[in-house]
This record gives sequence, C-alpha cells and structure tokens, in this order.
Amino acid sequence: MKKPILFIALLLFTSLQIFAQTNDQVAPKADGEVADENAIVLTGFDADEKMLDELLGAAQSEVLLEDRVNANGKFIPQMVEVLKKPGSFRFPFKKIQNMSTLFAPDSTFKIYTWVLPLCDTLPTAKKSNMMEKYGFRYYGAIQLNTGDEKLKLIPLTDRSTEIFGMGVEEMILTNKDWFGCVYYNITMNEHNGVKYYSLFGWDGNNNLTSTIKIADVLSFDNSGNVVFGAPIFEIKREKLLVVRNRILLQFKKNSGVTLNYNPEKELIIYDFIEPESPEARGNYNLYIPDGTYEALKFEQGYWKYQQRAFDEISSSPMNVQNVKANSTESSNVKKKKKRRKKRK
Repeated sequence: MKKPILFIALLLFTSLQIFAQTNDQVAPKADGEVADENAIVLTGFDADEKMLDELLGAAQSEVLLEDRVNANGKFIPQMVEVLKKPGSFRFPFKKIQNMSTLFAPDSTFKIYTWVLPLCDTLPTAKKSNMMEKYGFRYYGAIQLNTGDEKLKLIPLTDRSTEIFGMGVEEMILTNKDWFGCVYYNITMNEHNGVKYYSLFGWDGNNNLTSTIKIADVLSFDNSGNVVFGAPIFEIKREKLLVVRNRILLQFKKNSGVTLNYNPEKELIIYDFIEPESPEARGNYNLYIPDGTYEALKFEQGYWKYQQRAFDEISSSPMNVQNVKANSTESSNVKKKKKRRKKRK
C-alpha cells in the first residue's frame, strides 16, 4: 500500500517542478549569451513603459539636433499606440524618466510633458570648449479619462518661442498655441461650477542666461476645448497689484527660484525676485531671489495676493515638503535681511 502512495507523491512533485519551470519567464538573450535565470520579463504596460523610456531617453541623447528631432518623431506614434490600449489611463507611467506625467486631482484627465534641447550638438559630445547658446522645444498631450473607450488625446503644440515677450501673462491660449514647459505639479479649485486646474512648470528658456518658472491655469470650455489662462492670478508687479492670466518668473540661471503649490498651507508660494544690482532692473536674466516668499490664496475664484508666506529668510529654494528651508550661506542671509527691511 505504501509503494503506490509513494509513487503518486513522487509523480505529483515532479509534475509541479515541470510546471514551475515552464511558467518561469526568463528574459531572452542574444546568441552566445547565457540566460539569466533571475531576470524578469516585463509584460503589459510595464513592458510598454520600459520601451517608451528607452525610446525617449535615446531621442534626448542623440548627439545631432536632426537625429534628436527624428527620434522624437518615432517616439510619439509609439506612445500613442500604447495609450490606445484599454486601461492606459489608469497606468501611471512614472518610470519614463524624461517625461512628466500628472493626473488631474479629480481624475478627469492626465497630462504628459517632455523636452528636447535644441543645440546643434549635445554639449557632452562637443570637442570644442566654446559654449553654444540654445533653447528647448516642449512636447505634451492631454489624455481624457474615457474609461476603456476609444482614446481621446489632445496634442499640445509649443509656441513659447514665438509668443514670449509679447505680454504672454495676459494671453488666453489653446492647445494649438501652448506656452510649452515641463509641468511638475497640478492642483484643482472650483468656483461657480467652473473647475480651474493650476499647473506649475519649468521652462529652461536657454542654457546660458535665464530660466522661467510658470504658474498657469487650465480649463475646458462648453465644447470641451482646452483653454490655458484665466484672469485669476492677483500678483504684485512694481509695487502695484495686477490681475494676470498666468504667472511667469524669469530669473538668473541656477538661482534656484521656487514657484509651487503648498498643500499644507493651501497657498501658491513663490520667491520674491529682484535685480541683483540697480543697473540690472528690467533685465530678467539678472533677477535673483531675496530669500523671502510671497503667496497666493484661492478665494472667491481668484488666487489672491499675500504679502509674505513666512517670516523665515532662506538662501536656498524652498522644499514644498519642508517649508522652513535651512540657510547655508550666512553672508547672503545678512544681505537678504537688509533687502527685506527695504520691502517693509
């Protein structure tokens, strides 16, 4: 009696081993390579995400501008094909390192943004020490939440180079004349039945002189069209309170300026910037933070101006999660205290 039982147990154990071996997915290797038994083969959206990450990374690292643009042109249709798959809206795509993916707080849409440097030759590949001044081109798309129905994707066309310097803070824009940037945060407010999605973005402007931080607002009109900008930002310019459709802070390269939403204080908080010398007034390539912060609070459909967000003085940009940034340059702090006294 024991022998048949032992035989059945042995047969069952062997079958389980064979089943396990057949279902272990090992990444395929090229000819001559030894397969890694611990390698994991990605499937579904994980595999798509890895593929898109590699394509975009390769596009951004192409040495020549023409090759960079062409590679990006191949990335876009691949991304669209992935987003056509049912369930793509719910997948975060957070591992595509060179692309920002943000969900609207009410999950009605998702926005993707990324950037290409427009230098003729990537600086890392240059044999000459001569610096080339170059700008950036931004790409983006809004994916609407349609459940698992047909993909609805709204492309964003960057026109920032053409419209910059033409009173862009006062413009109402669409997806066809978008002020391109890479968005790093989004928040939502509602007033009189209208939802306002405030977006915070980075625009490299150019690699040598200045950078731009942007606070914009996105809404949808009655036909479902995308609208960028609305007269809801009350800000101070040259000691006067004005209302703008968006905020642009242009400042000296590597100055470390903050412009972001603080969920704990429910405020938009940003650095007060000023010219680094009296002669530099009006030349925003030479504007720097003075160590104090201004703020906007959403009230009655407006982001209303607040003189200061904190009493602290800081010599480094604010971390949204750590509001009281530590000062590391005591000499700069002394100068900033003097500037602050002048502002009172």
